[in-house]
Order: sequence, then structure tokens, then C-alpha cells
Amino acid sequence: MARRDSSSITNFLQDITDDIKDFLDDEVIDRGRDTERDLRRAARTATDDNGSSRSERASSDPSAQLDQLREAVAALSAKVDQMNNDDVGTAKK
Repeated sequence: MARRDSSSITNFLQDITDDIKDFLDDEVIDRGRDTERDLRRAARTATDDNGSSRSERASSDPSAQLDQLREAVAALSAKVDQMNNDDVGTAKK
């Protein structure tokens, strides 16, 4: 940053706003590029699995997926119950 000859508050505030604008413009553009690149990668990854989309893979065997989901819910319920019992036991002490 170059030395500025600021002799008034108005010039000082103008210099600050100019610096903020420059910083934000560069930062916003860089973040926009990063976001666009990441979105393109995510879309490509989601749709590029041997030519099938994610929804086609999900509908291949719904009964097996439902069984897996039920097992996961049962395991999660057991963990929540155990944590609840641990909390009740700790509260009594």
C-alpha cells in the first residue's frame, strides 16, 4: 500500500472505503470461482458413476436399503436409550 497524504477525515474515510472495496471485490470473485468449481465437481461426481445417476442406483434394490435403514434406526435408538440411562444414572449420584 502506498503512503497517502490524508489531510482530512473525509480523505481518510475515502481511503478506507477504497481499500475495503478492493479487498472485497477480489475476495468475492475468488470465493465465487471456488464455489463454482466445487459445485461443478459435486455435480460431476453425483452423475458420473458408470453412466448411472444417484437416483438410479438408489432404486436398484429398495427392500435391501429399507432393511439397512431399519437396522441403522434400531442401532441409533439403542444408543440413545443407553445415553439416556447413563444420564439418569449420573443425575441420581
